[in-house]
Amino acid sequence: MGLLRGLLVALVAVRLAIHVFFLPPFDGPDEPFHLDRARSAAAGTTGAWLSKDVAAAVHRSPCGPDLGRRFGCPPFDGSGSSAWSLWSRVKAPVVPLGVGDIPNYERQQPPLYYLVAGSLLRAVRGSSASPFLDLLILRGLSFALVLAGILLLAKTFPSEIAAQCIGLLWLLLPGAAESLIRASDDASIFLWTCVIGAAMARRWNAATIVCLCALGPWLKLTALPIVAVAVSWAWEQRQRAIALVGAVASLTFVVARAAFGWSAGVTYNLGGVVGFREDVLTAGYGLLKSSYGLLKTSLWVGGWVGFRPGPAALALAGMSVFVPLALLSLRQGTSWRPHLAGFLVAAAGFLAVAFGNRVVFGVWGGIGGWYLWNWAPWLWLACQEVGDGWQAQRLWLMALVGGLVLGVNAFWWAAALHTY
Repeated sequence: MGLLRGLLVALVAVRLAIHVFFLPPFDGPDEPFHLDRARSAAAGTTGAWLSKDVAAAVHRSPCGPDLGRRFGCPPFDGSGSSAWSLWSRVKAPVVPLGVGDIPNYERQQPPLYYLVAGSLLRAVRGSSASPFLDLLILRGLSFALVLAGILLLAKTFPSEIAAQCIGLLWLLLPGAAESLIRASDDASIFLWTCVIGAAMARRWNAATIVCLCALGPWLKLTALPIVAVAVSWAWEQRQRAIALVGAVASLTFVVARAAFGWSAGVTYNLGGVVGFREDVLTAGYGLLKSSYGLLKTSLWVGGWVGFRPGPAALALAGMSVFVPLALLSLRQGTSWRPHLAGFLVAAAGFLAVAFGNRVVFGVWGGIGGWYLWNWAPWLWLACQEVGDGWQAQRLWLMALVGGLVLGVNAFWWAAALHTY
């Protein structure tokens, strides 16, 4: 089983590394805006507006209809020629175009990831570089962060091989690569969540856990459910003073928001307020629609072009997740309360974003499923800590999940090559 785990780690690493190069330039959701925010940090500027060279790089790259409407880039021709094209464009010169000012809505995200990414850009490519090269560097950074988190958890929980193998198989779902291996701050939360899990498992000292709680929201506000888990865990360990300090420390981003001007990471200021005038049944249907969209786009997003999984791929992916979960039973002597606290905070965040999208943009949905992959290490650890039952059925269960994941990948590759 140890050899199988090692092989799965290698397979996940290969699958994620392929995505660095395979995905066409800027087709990762919001990549142009995350990239430009990191480049602004490298240059020491505010990044309030998308730079002309990034806009020009997007303009000259084949793209989906969403980017095409704003940047005027040519559409994908469906030949597959756009796949792998980032590698061929790394050294391509980019001449800024007379594109109108485009606000960079990612400027509202917490700054820590972008400061690190900007420092990396300066160190690797110097003072000037093509946006294509910078995009490759940041995708490589995301790959390194995710792989480091995977290896940390494998070392922290060496005996939980069956659960680890199933978790690694889930990371082979296309949505994992799409969500985590792009130029964005999501991979940083993945690694931070792995570190939090290791800190709790190894009973790191209280000061370390408090610092980790304070650090997370400076990376991305999707850290808050994990903070709730860590604080609740410390409370149950009778370290209640530490739990309270950790909770307060995690809220330092509120002060920073007021002082430095970056907001809660939700870009509702871009549109005019539509207002919320719906009855309970209509709102309930809207929330169901948003929930379905969140789950569906966690399996794969299809980049800006938005090719979505069909019914067959959805069924295979759903079975690969829900069959193992159905076999779990509550493990005796463990506490589920910290994980419940994390779930409640995540649910509150989902409701806030769902209603916010409806109030401002007039639509239900628009909540990317990549947020769930931010929390993948926590969800896997919760199954491992609270649940029991995978070990006895590990061989046939892993064969089943592996086959289902293989089928989902076949659908994804066919759809991607047909689109790109």
